Amino acid sequence: MDQVAPVVPLSREAPVINALTASSLLASYGDSIQLKALAHDPDPGQTAQLTFTWSASCGSVSGSLVLPGTDSTPSIADAVFTAPSTDNACAITATVTDSTGLADTASFVIPVAAANALGSATVTAYLDTYPVMAGLNATPAQLVPGATTTLSVSATDPDGDALTYAWSTPCPGSFSSPGTAATTFTLATSATSTSCDFNVVVTDGNFPDGHPRGGVISNDLILAVKPVVVKAPPIITLDYQTRNTFVAGTVVGMAVAANDPAGGTLTYAWTTTFGPAPTVTTPAALSLDPSQWTSAATFSSPTQPAAHAAVIVAVTATSSVTGLSASEAFLLTAGTPCLCNGTGPGDVPISVVCGQETCASDYTIYSCSAAGWTSTSQSCRGPCQCNGTGPGGTAITVACGQETCGADHTIYSCSAAGWTSTSQSCAPAAPCQCSGAGPCGVAVTVACGQSACGSDYEIYACSASGFTSTGASCGSGGCTCNGTGPGNTSVTVACGQSACGSDYTIYSCSAAGWTSTSQSCAPPCQCSGTAPGGAAITVACGQSTCGSSSMIYACSASGWTLTNQSCDP
Repeated sequence: MDQVAPVVPLSREAPVINALTASSLLASYGDSIQLKALAHDPDPGQTAQLTFTWSASCGSVSGSLVLPGTDSTPSIADAVFTAPSTDNACAITATVTDSTGLADTASFVIPVAAANALGSATVTAYLDTYPVMAGLNATPAQLVPGATTTLSVSATDPDGDALTYAWSTPCPGSFSSPGTAATTFTLATSATSTSCDFNVVVTDGNFPDGHPRGGVISNDLILAVKPVVVKAPPIITLDYQTRNTFVAGTVVGMAVAANDPAGGTLTYAWTTTFGPAPTVTTPAALSLDPSQWTSAATFSSPTQPAAHAAVIVAVTATSSVTGLSASEAFLLTAGTPCLCNGTGPGDVPISVVCGQETCASDYTIYSCSAAGWTSTSQSCRGPCQCNGTGPGGTAITVACGQETCGADHTIYSCSAAGWTSTSQSCAPAAPCQCSGAGPCGVAVTVACGQSACGSDYEIYACSASGFTSTGASCGSGGCTCNGTGPGNTSVTVACGQSACGSDYTIYSCSAAGWTSTSQSCAPPCQCSGTAPGGAAITVACGQSTCGSSSMIYACSASGWTLTNQSCDP
């Protein structure tokens, strides 16, 4: 730290001789020279009390008449110098003393020679006193690059001379008026020094004849340069969130980009007004550029707030240099919980969220929305089937929801979970099957519980007692259906019979031709994946579901297919 201003000197000052006058600066032997001295004292009241003393190195000085002065007029002392009778150079000295004992002395020389050896002249000698500097000041007393300070000097001249001033410094910047007692200085913004030395020179002008008096004093004032410290908070420049609404279990990603004008390191704190605290993650985890985004988090709540409630997730960035912070708030609106409950094939309970689809007990695909189930009118019967053995070792394949007679002559129901015994008998202990002739004389053999088209084009049901007419017609006349089955195999069946078509759907033949049973005859087809919230999903061919990207995917034999439809609540 540097002293801002020098110590002000004591107020007691010595008297000052303003001028010495001699009636002649040349003397011959025995000449008398009239002498006069003018003096004053800067201290108030001291001028009137001055004492004058004269002396000479040769010859003599006598008769000192003193006229007391005032604070504004000098005292005057008269004396007579008597020259010696030999050649010499006599030094005349005047001493002025104030009442405190402080003194000032001045002298000059008078050459002495024989009469007519030297000319004569009256000479006045002006004596100059240096200016007195009382203090240096600066406001403010510290410099900041680009800022301005006011400089001032307090100085007086004992002789009453007009003073001039000159300010200078090696530091980069500019003075407003470097030639005045008070000036301002603006330090350049490029300044790198830790202090600046200001020098001021004070001079007391010229004598009456125009020559410089030569009274010059100078002093220095050193000011410290305070480095610029940016006291600005961090700035958040970008924000990002993956969605604006959410329900329980939904994951929302958020990120910000921020910088610190003070050049410090930023720390981040994530908070929420509902549910557990956000989980800090990386921008890359949200598929964002880590060189652009500086902090990221995810939010998910296991509990559901009230519908349309506002949830605030906030992030606060704090500077390691200034300690100042800046915050960004993300507004999330609670959606209406969307869940549909129902019954699927085989009376299996089903629960899905909005945007998902499922196969209902009527083997129709239903889509779930906030309004509930909506039928898509698409069949989902095919993907669910049960394979087994019926009476007489007959292979049996039926779809979900259908029943058949098992090898133990008990009726079984097919569901997604497989065969379920109904505990109902479908035949005596002996093998139960019915044989006969169908349309076009085609031999027909079916097991108990099955039906066939007879040669009279009526449908007959097989039981333990044999065929029984149902009274229902299955065609008339020559009834044959031709088509293409799996693997482009040609298929020809008679009325009342069924075949697997090239689209892997079972078709029944009647007098009107082929009729789809909407039952699949292809291997079971299903797709597995991940739903929103990380839930595992498995659906059958023809069904759709909401994927973890909140987009609807359809299942086919080739796997998942994106429909480009959103299932975001």
